[in-house]
Amino acid sequence: MKDHDMSWSEFIKTKIWGGDPEDQPQFADGLAAVESEGQWGYIDEQGNMRIKPSYDYADAFVAGTAIVRRGWQNEARYGLIDCTGRIVIPVEATALEDVGEGRLAVTRRGKARLYDRRGKPLGTLAFDSTGPEFKEGLISARAKGKWGYVNLSGQWEITPRFAKAAVFSEGLAAVKDGRHWGYINKKGDTVIQPRFENAGEFLEGQAFVDMKEDKEAPIIDREGRVIGHDWWC
Repeated sequence: MKDHDMSWSEFIKTKIWGGDPEDQPQFADGLAAVESEGQWGYIDEQGNMRIKPSYDYADAFVAGTAIVRRGWQNEARYGLIDCTGRIVIPVEATALEDVGEGRLAVTRRGKARLYDRRGKPLGTLAFDSTGPEFKEGLISARAKGKWGYVNLSGQWEITPRFAKAAVFSEGLAAVKDGRHWGYINKKGDTVIQPRFENAGEFLEGQAFVDMKEDKEAPIIDREGRVIGHDWWC
């Protein structure tokens, strides 16, 4: 805050709330992240500072907790705090991602584990890495160089055996088995044999794929049959 003769409440109301709407703080759980002299903290809706600025980055609150960071680039460390500023997950993780459905992927010493938003670890498994997000109750995860799928409890639902694995959509997920992509169901059964150079998510029963023998952006159905092309590609 540059105007040291003003309270935080006065500063926020005159400098932000009265200005461009795009500059207004984005509140969640009654708190919004604000920057003061290069450090981030949180204010309440009256402009009172509730969590003292002490972080190099502060994310929005979700379900009562927020991701924060200290340090930059290779020295950056992440953690989780609650609405009182109490540290829920120590600011020691090299990566901390919100992967949806109330779950976090927390990486320490090169291994990722799943936590809930209260900071409780889910299961005992550790992974080399995880996919971007949970979809339909599952997230892809890699262990010992192979990808599989983990459920919301942090347990393997589909054991790792794929070279690559995409998100589930409409009950199917694209997976790479060797050189080609195919599709599996939530039991891990192959329902469309691997034969594609690339494979997208299903939407309304259709998915875009790449095929060496068909260069015109083929569209397949849930049986793997080519039912059309995207002529705009």
